[in-house]
Order: sequence, then structure tokens, then C-alpha cells
Amino acid sequence: MIRIFNGKNRFLSNFYFHDGWCVEIPFQAAKTYDNTKQARILLAKSPAEAKKLGRSVVLRPDWEDVKEEIMLKLLRLKFKIPKMRRMLLDTGHQELEEGNYWHDNEWGNCYCMKCLTISGKNKLGKLLMKIRDELLTEDVQAVPEKLELEEAKRIIDESLDPEFYRKEIVDDNS
Repeated sequence: MIRIFNGKNRFLSNFYFHDGWCVEIPFQAAKTYDNTKQARILLAKSPAEAKKLGRSVVLRPDWEDVKEEIMLKLLRLKFKIPKMRRMLLDTGHQELEEGNYWHDNEWGNCYCMKCLTISGKNKLGKLLMKIRDELLTEDVQAVPEKLELEEAKRIIDESLDPEFYRKEIVDDNS
């Protein structure tokens, strides 16, 4: 089991930079419909700065309904990069848990004294294992090593279009 995303497993973190890009920044930008705030978040110098800015935006009304799907799409994008893909596949069949000490029991599982009786949902770990399973079973076309910020922006733009989600829900239920 990989319990915490640090050290050699830091690449599993949404804060991990590869070629000047990380998942956390576009994820935070997708929280709002405010284009000015989105742009400011996308220009953040670090994922921590983006997260701080993301906490101050007015959340889009459908955020609770779409955030997991947005995260999944951004993670799929990250793990299309050949180096990232190989690192994820190298985790084998280990359970992945985003263990932490900052009280995140939605995306991970907090091990602080206050949270010892709370079982985290570990949504990030589960999404990573889902992607790993997809990579193991599909013939995935890898993208070039350099991931363009434009691709992340496209995902954000898609996430802002309510028709995009309606279409996916209809397609998934057919």
C-alpha cells in the first residue's frame, strides 16, 4: 500500500509539477465561472497559491456535482504523459491512499489526532487506481512529454458547459 504521496511517490500528488504543469492549478481554476479569477488562478506560481486563491472564489453552483469528473479528466491528462504513465503503472496493484495531516478526508485520509475516528473517502487515491486500471487494460496513445497548458484550459472550458455534462450522463446511461 502507498499511504502518503511524498518522497518517491510525490508524483501521485496534485501538487507535483512535471514540465511546469500540475493538476491542482487548473482544478482550482475550474471552481468558478468568474473568468478573471480563473485567469488569476491559472497564473499562480505554485499549487499552494492556486489552492489559496481557489478557496476565495464564489463556487460555481454545480461544483459538488462536477468536481470529481473534472479531477478525473485532469488526472487522465497527467497520466497520458509517458513518464507519468510509467510511474503510475510502476505502482503495480498497490492500494493508493492520499494520506495527510491537513484534515482532508474527502480526497484523502487524514491521520492527525483529531481525525483518527474518521474514515476518509480517499477520492484521489480511488481515481488514481481507476486510471491505473484503465492504463493496464487499454491501448493508450501517449501524448508528447510536454503537456500544454491549453489542454488543461480546454478541460476547464468543457467543465463550464452544462451541456457537456448532460451529454456525458446521457451517453453513460445508454
